[in-house]
Amino acid sequence: NEMHIFHMEPGSGSKSVTARFILRRGSYNQVIRVVFGYTESRLEACPNGDFFQDVDDLVFAVEDDGFVFPTFSPTLSPTLSPSIRPSNLPSTQPSSSPSNPKTWAAFDSHYNSPRCVDVVTSCDTGDDLIAGVAAQEPNSSNTIDGCEDFSSPSTHQVESIQRISIETVDGGELAVGKEVEVKAFVRAASITEGREYPGKKDVGSFFYAANADTKDWYFITAATVQTDGEIHTIVARFMLQPGQSTQAIRLNFGYAEYMIHSCKRS
Repeated sequence: NEMHIFHMEPGSGSKSVTARFILRRGSYNQVIRVVFGYTESRLEACPNGDFFQDVDDLVFAVEDDGFVFPTFSPTLSPTLSPSIRPSNLPSTQPSSSPSNPKTWAAFDSHYNSPRCVDVVTSCDTGDDLIAGVAAQEPNSSNTIDGCEDFSSPSTHQVESIQRISIETVDGGELAVGKEVEVKAFVRAASITEGREYPGKKDVGSFFYAANADTKDWYFITAATVQTDGEIHTIVARFMLQPGQSTQAIRLNFGYAEYMIHSCKRS
């Protein structure tokens, strides 16, 4: 499964482009890919479009105590002794304890955004806290740094974020070093005729700040959806980093936003 890292417009001439990201647990051999092409090409690992493009990969080895490293020596001869007989005991009864309850965020006037105050396993804005865009969105702009929405009055014809949640993959509490999954429900635009670049896709870019007070945003990944006026689910996974106890995630959802910006009003 590919994960988009970074997207930029280098300009004319010979340029050097750089991206930083956190290595994820996967396998001994991992790979990075660069897709370099002309125009605002799609955020895909293999666009196969009509534009001029160059695609190259680099495979590298990763050391991790959790990996089972491949051996290059032949396997030993199989044992001739029979396997141990299976147990006749019944399986252990399933746990009767309920799964971790979902924690709903509430609007926080200090951060001007939804917030879960306590350390929990998940944090969810729910269906009403941020649904809509600009003037139609409750407590707009729902951003910790005052980044504002830019949209037209017709909510169901333009892009809007309906709901955001974050939870640990292993079901434990949110903590440094834990892998988390961010899920967002977004409404795509239904009408793109008359826009500067008609027929493009909507793009959702995920950002993360390990300190909600310093507001240093780290780009995670991006996803595209068709402009069909429907609600779509987009997902990102990353590792929580050291910072402070109050951290933040951001989704920037816009039309043809192939350039990566944590805050862009255009």
